[in-house]
Amino acid sequence: SSDLHIVFRLTPGYVGENALLPGDLSACGECSGLYEIDGLDSASPELHLIDVDDAGNMIGPTSEVAIGAGTHTDGGSTYQAISANGEIIYFTATPEGGAPTLYARVAAKETITISAPSPNCGCAGPAQEAVYQGASANGSKVFFTTAQQLVNSDTDESTDLYMYDFTKSAGERLVQVSAGGPGDLTPGSDAFVQGVVSVSEDGSHIYFVASGVLTTLPNQLGQTAARGATNLYGYDTETGTTKFVARLSASDSGLWGMGETLNSAKLHVRLAQTTPDGRYLVFDTAAPLVTEGPEADTDEAKDVYRFDFQTGGLVRV
Repeated sequence: SSDLHIVFRLTPGYVGENALLPGDLSACGECSGLYEIDGLDSASPELHLIDVDDAGNMIGPTSEVAIGAGTHTDGGSTYQAISANGEIIYFTATPEGGAPTLYARVAAKETITISAPSPNCGCAGPAQEAVYQGASANGSKVFFTTAQQLVNSDTDESTDLYMYDFTKSAGERLVQVSAGGPGDLTPGSDAFVQGVVSVSEDGSHIYFVASGVLTTLPNQLGQTAARGATNLYGYDTETGTTKFVARLSASDSGLWGMGETLNSAKLHVRLAQTTPDGRYLVFDTAAPLVTEGPEADTDEAKDVYRFDFQTGGLVRV
């Protein structure tokens, strides 16, 4: 974190008698507990286990655990998984008999299951994997994807993008970001989220790709989302507004972290950038988004574009 809380885990396989705390009961060759050091600016820094429940019991000691969604095997996102003040740490662990689940460890005292169904949801079906996608710098908002139904507005089994917002009252903290906007013909379903392109530092905006039509309203160039296409959307977490940005090319998959590999492992590297307040998104794409005027893109080479969420303007840089 910016104030030097440090989160780490031991080299895979370095378990058992080499554990740093007795609560680390990791019991597989690729396992190690997640540790946190805080108080490095004091005379008595402290070492804590992060992947534990409120009673201090390790969650899923026979499975891998990771900060955010990043592990040494899949290279998942770790974007702002530690809040700036180190109070909130997001991690993924798999409870016995369950699926990879997203948790928040708060002030080294409380563990909250982020990807659990909302308490007022009549949700059914087994637990499914939750994938951490990023958080606001202060840790109050966190984003993840899952095919599991977590709120009543989610009416199908396609992958959706969710937000957990600590600033909301209990029972209202889970929001289905990919539920759709004005003109969505199937609100709450058929999102088919492919991945996240960028999360603003303040958590006010998130940009993501989905093959579903989440709004039929055109962008400023008159273009609209299409079913089965790689549709880029922006979402305002304060107003709940969904805007269609553009249709990308399938070859742009690196934008949402699925296009690069290293030693056969996926690298979830975000290639787009967002201003801290989320108003502007800058990204590159092989798709010719601007086809008329002095900025017209007339070839198949990658170009840089800027989207203004406030005005809906899309320009070729």
